[in-house]
Amino acid sequence: MNVRYLFLLLGLFAFLSSACGAEAEATGNDGEPENQNSEGPSWAAEAPEDGIIWHTPDLPWPVILELNGEVVDDQIVRDFLTPEWNHFFNITGDYDFRDPEQVKEAERRFFEDPADLFHPLVGDMLLLWESHRRWEKIPDELRHNFEDRFKGALGASSPTVLKRYGEAGVLAHAERRVRMNLLFEQAEKEVGEIPEEELRQVYENALSAVDRPEVLLEGGLTFDKVRDQLEHKVRRHKADQALQAWVELNRPSVKSKVTLPNGTVIEF
Repeated sequence: MNVRYLFLLLGLFAFLSSACGAEAEATGNDGEPENQNSEGPSWAAEAPEDGIIWHTPDLPWPVILELNGEVVDDQIVRDFLTPEWNHFFNITGDYDFRDPEQVKEAERRFFEDPADLFHPLVGDMLLLWESHRRWEKIPDELRHNFEDRFKGALGASSPTVLKRYGEAGVLAHAERRVRMNLLFEQAEKEVGEIPEEELRQVYENALSAVDRPEVLLEGGLTFDKVRDQLEHKVRRHKADQALQAWVELNRPSVKSKVTLPNGTVIEF
């Protein structure tokens, strides 16, 4: 059984069941509007898993990341590190934000292994560079469409985000996302035809892992019903695998250097 395909299909089942009203309302969150962003101290963030409040010190800064001699944009580095820092401080280490010594120890350990910490970001930057190589300029229409959707999704928090990043920062984010989307779309086209037998086997494997498959079947979630969505998910998964394989093939060509908040310079 392909476990990753299994999770893809189980997620698809959940999505379709929700759409049919079998598991949740159409909003997917018991009717509450999405993208609720309350304002508050920068160190407070909700942990939706159990409703606790995370009290996280500000991200240690500045952090300067250089890849092949090119300095990575501060916004990219900060946006990558912030959730990593929140998770590390509250979950991995379970530090007490009220204890200065624990905060200092958390900062030290957070940057203890830069190669591991920045591993995902280096991979994303490789993909972004490849996108620039393939598309020197992206269509303005694509960028503007994404920018409009992005601002719309922010809702009431849009002014706060614009104040933080500025119009130029939002435009830069929109262009990066469009470039990554273009790369994935091209990778999906290169996947080729997915055999019907493979799709059906993935469906059967996932169905057998559900506690009560008859409920899904009675609800109309047959193979024919989910086939097109399943093909899209599997194609996307194969494209992601291909891009990640390309990243690992090219990763050795990247010489990385990071300057930590305390001035320490580490090459990896």
